[in-house]
Amino acid sequence: MKILFLDQNIWISLAEDVPDSGVEPKHTLAFSLLSEAVENGKVLAPLTMGNIIETSKINDHSRRRRLTAVQNKFSKGKVFRSYKGRLSIELRLALQIFFNEPIYTPDAFWFIGDSFVEAFEPFDGLIASAKEKSMNFLLHDALEPQQLYSTFMLEQGDDQRKVAIKAFYCGTKDLTERIERRREQVRKHSKDKRHKIYSALLFVANDDLIGTILQTMGYMKEDFLQAGESGVQQFMRDVPNFYVETNLALNLESLRRPIEENDCLDISSLCAAIPYADCIVCEKMFAHISNQERLGNRYNTKISRNLSDLTAYLQEIK
Repeated sequence: MKILFLDQNIWISLAEDVPDSGVEPKHTLAFSLLSEAVENGKVLAPLTMGNIIETSKINDHSRRRRLTAVQNKFSKGKVFRSYKGRLSIELRLALQIFFNEPIYTPDAFWFIGDSFVEAFEPFDGLIASAKEKSMNFLLHDALEPQQLYSTFMLEQGDDQRKVAIKAFYCGTKDLTERIERRREQVRKHSKDKRHKIYSALLFVANDDLIGTILQTMGYMKEDFLQAGESGVQQFMRDVPNFYVETNLALNLESLRRPIEENDCLDISSLCAAIPYADCIVCEKMFAHISNQERLGNRYNTKISRNLSDLTAYLQEIK
């Protein structure tokens, strides 16, 4: 089965082909091919946290209903797991390489969560507490993944959605402010130097998680640091989330405009998708940056920016 990632604008374009959208269908072939591929089990297009947040922001109930239906149709209610959930596996794999241990191979689609709640850290089954796992079990026992997503999107009040969105964007605002401060501090450095600085900051930000995983593997932090700067830098390159985020963020910082909250949301989605999806259709700027940094080559992922490319891809695997 092939895994797709679709940018929110692509989801919106596909939703225009729903009969009661009031818009002249423009992407009938892509919609038809994707429908057939998903129904035949050849393709799945999981959502990311970014997709979920962006859909939840739509105040027009009929638009949100159409978009939710299309997302459910092609994702089957599945999602790319949360950042910390993915990172917990990626760090362990990278540390096994670092210490020359036998590589533990997770299930082929370990990065996909069973329902939309697993895109959020408290409910991600890989890292959830016993209490949250119990809640997940009750939710999944009561509702199928697609029903659960529809219930969340269509039966919550506007006030509830706005509270959730505000809470999410408070964290995003802090992130954009940190990026802006760092951009000013490292502006005069070479790209290689900025890459090392960003990697170091990511390492520090995740120091506790790295230390916990080292401990569970029977190592001390000192065992890890003995490899020196070059060894730690190679380790950081071996962690997909770190590598993708560093390359996307550094390119974004080089632009002559302020960093926007939606930029952080896009980076979050691409960190989830690029290492694991077979085909990605995303916003023009990020498709350009990703291909410029050869991220698609590194992770064997086709990265493009329009639905015609997706149509061609679907025709190839038909």
